[in-house]
Amino acid sequence: HGLPVRPEWLVRGGFSEEDGHRAFMQLHAAGETPEFIFAATFPVALGVYRAAADTGMRIPSDVDIICFGNTGLSQILPSAPSYIEQPTKDLGSKAFELTLQQIRDKTSPVLVELPTRLVLCGTANLPRKGSDVAGSTAARTVAR
Repeated sequence: HGLPVRPEWLVRGGFSEEDGHRAFMQLHAAGETPEFIFAATFPVALGVYRAAADTGMRIPSDVDIICFGNTGLSQILPSAPSYIEQPTKDLGSKAFELTLQQIRDKTSPVLVELPTRLVLCGTANLPRKGSDVAGSTAARTVAR
């Protein structure tokens, strides 16, 4: 889509709430907080929410977010994060199946794509300043 990716906005870390908090604080301390954050997990997104609040920023009006996965906890947030739903049970089953196959048949790793679903909730679908893209605050899904 022609959006620039700035290397200084790519923060390596873990998958916990504390990792999300630390990553957001690192970005914020650098002086230029991105307009949009893609969190690796729902717990990381929770850490971003906490860090944004600690710095006086609001989600999604000051910084927007999307993450992989969701839990029932998202409903307690003022603006539930949009997320990419993954077939976690299928991921685990397929990984186990392929591991056994590789051990048994001495085969090389293979690429497997499983379907995902984008679920738009209270974030990642509002028009941004200067944007001509209109969104809806209602939850909707996009299948892939």
